[in-house]
Amino acid sequence: MSVRINPDQCIACTTCVVHCPVAEATPNFLGPRMIGPAYERFRLLGLAEDPSLHYCANCKNCDISCPHDVPVSSINMLARAEQCKKQRPGLRDWVLAHGELQARWLRLIPAGLKNFGMLNPVTRAVLDALGIDKRAPLPRFASQTFRQQARGFRQSGQNRKV
Repeated sequence: MSVRINPDQCIACTTCVVHCPVAEATPNFLGPRMIGPAYERFRLLGLAEDPSLHYCANCKNCDISCPHDVPVSSINMLARAEQCKKQRPGLRDWVLAHGELQARWLRLIPAGLKNFGMLNPVTRAVLDALGIDKRAPLPRFASQTFRQQARGFRQSGQNRKV
């Protein structure tokens, strides 16, 4: 059973578009109003999906800014879930979605070596072939895990009642 949200609450005021960081960043994204409520009407008719649906970052700015409380981000995420059921995401999406697993696999390699490897032109070419643009900045590997860093922090000796 699939969940559907009624798109007819949207009055097409475009407030969500004004507050959308993705719509501001790229003209390839049709915007939350079009991809969400407007396109939901096409989805209900069984028509094809627009590929720019995947640009939505699910930041929920559209939900917060909507004067009619239309859950635009939920409409988008439900549509993406349906799309993924029909066509499995590719290797690029798997790589981007499983960073924690990859970090666990690479745990034994020193952070400096991993960071050097990620800047390597061959590595960047492979990532570019996967669909991760070679110009995109990559996060650096930390020399310690978050838990190791947290163990190093000590609370002050004062006990306070809250």
